[in-house]
Amino acid sequence: MFERGISRGLSSPILLGGLAIVVIAAAFFFSPQIFGASSKSSQQAVAQGPATGAQNSAAQVVGQVQQVSLKASGSGYDQQVINVKARVPVHLTFSADASAGCGTELIVDGQPVHLTSNNGQSVTADFTPAAGTYAYHCPAGVLPPGKLVAS
Repeated sequence: MFERGISRGLSSPILLGGLAIVVIAAAFFFSPQIFGASSKSSQQAVAQGPATGAQNSAAQVVGQVQQVSLKASGSGYDQQVINVKARVPVHLTFSADASAGCGTELIVDGQPVHLTSNNGQSVTADFTPAAGTYAYHCPAGVLPPGKLVAS
């Protein structure tokens, strides 16, 4: 008698409805594209930059080294495109507000750069890029990525 009660409970419409809600919630959480967020809208966010008025900049040359500064906040990087000369050493100074979340870490693809700014401190990396375009971003991809263009 006890076993019959369990099997009858598993076929209940309430249980199936609850299971459907869990599946939909999981799909919404793990795949926002299913519910209307498209890759096109995320590309527009990259092109427009964060709400802080991100800009493009060129490196300042001091001696034979290009000086570049980059700051992250909760809304993104202060520069979306950084232009440098290829095959000329770059000295990158990075800092991040506490509100930057995962943006306190910076990765530059294709370069030996993985920096962490704790409590707004400035950290640096030195590298010499070949000609090309290198994305920079936080590890989780939460902030809109930027580009380092070496030409």
